[in-house]
Amino acid sequence: MLFLFRTRQTLFNFLLLFYAALLQSRSFFLPPLETASFQGLLSFPLINWADQQPVGAFFLRSALLFVEAILINEIVNKNRISGEYNLLPGLFFILVSSILPEFIRLSPIHFINILLLLAIREIYSTYRIGDAATRIVNLGLLTGLASLFYFSSILFLVWAIAGLNIMRSLKLNEVFMLLSGFVIPYIFAGTWYFWYDNFAFFYEQQFLQ
Repeated sequence: MLFLFRTRQTLFNFLLLFYAALLQSRSFFLPPLETASFQGLLSFPLINWADQQPVGAFFLRSALLFVEAILINEIVNKNRISGEYNLLPGLFFILVSSILPEFIRLSPIHFINILLLLAIREIYSTYRIGDAATRIVNLGLLTGLASLFYFSSILFLVWAIAGLNIMRSLKLNEVFMLLSGFVIPYIFAGTWYFWYDNFAFFYEQQFLQ
């Protein structure tokens, strides 16, 4: 069956959606898992919704895994990380992810994976680009959004700086661009909660949980 994914035809990517749904369906036969710790501010409403809507959470999980697999295939194939063009990286990502307990329920990991994969794509896109300001700011923005889902993903900033330094000759002003993009989601979120006189809730949920 693997030969179906050793192809250059992007249309076969949609087979990954059915594969993800098949593996995720075992969640209906497993006991409920504990809520993931170290959630970020944006995770709480989604996780609460998932606990109340298991069928909807199943479809959302499958769709998120599918999107993650598509992004992995794009990154690997576009940047020629693999020796040949194929869809196997996304296939094996879905397989390994569906074995891990954190992926059998809707968790912040699902959301930050997509954001960080997009961030990795931005890092690769800066290669041999003279003016990469927009891509670098986007990289910081995606990392900031990811940390609002799962605060520990703030560590990706270190990886982002290292990756940019490998892909290009990183300048100090580009580091400030990265950090500027990172704080934008916090500025918007903090302003929203401050406007509604709930800034203490924002600080507690994001930094103290």
